[in-house]
Amino acid sequence: MGDEEIIRRRLMIDGDGTGDARVMMMFMKSFIKWCSTDDSPQECQNQFDRLLTQLASIEHSSLKWKAIVGMNQEEIKHYELLRDETSRSVEDAYVAIGIAKQELEEARQVRRNRLEYDALARLIKEHPPRSDTANKLAHLTQHLHSLKASLKVLLKVVKNSSFSFYLQPMIYPKGNSTGDTCCVDSSPLVCIGSQCH
Repeated sequence: MGDEEIIRRRLMIDGDGTGDARVMMMFMKSFIKWCSTDDSPQECQNQFDRLLTQLASIEHSSLKWKAIVGMNQEEIKHYELLRDETSRSVEDAYVAIGIAKQELEEARQVRRNRLEYDALARLIKEHPPRSDTANKLAHLTQHLHSLKASLKVLLKVVKNSSFSFYLQPMIYPKGNSTGDTCCVDSSPLVCIGSQCH
């Protein structure tokens, strides 16, 4: 057994350093001496009273250390309860943090969706509805068809007018004395004599 182990055990026996082990040794020596003494009854009674006083002191010290041990055990139980409660609180905090992170991510997604929705709403608001555009397109298409029809008619009129323009010198040469008149109006008809073709 090493010196450190001996010192440690003596300190454990000695308690808080008040010399409990030394008091026990002195009590045992006094008790053995009292048992083997041949003093007078009065002296024996005095020694017996001193032994009882020492024994009461030792019992008081023992009760004190027993109470301290019990208190330490209660403190250990109390700290174990605190440890368990703290562990549960930490676990609950981890769960709450995880839920909060998930809610935060969902809130960020909702915010991103709201911003995208607002941007799309602004774009939609800037452009007219599809029904109005379709109506305008139909109206423009109808107008285009009517313009094409008018163009065909005008081209036909121009063609006929050009044809009449080329035929007029051949039908009415210069110096014609018949006196017949030919009137060419804006219509695509050619008048020869009194008949109009």
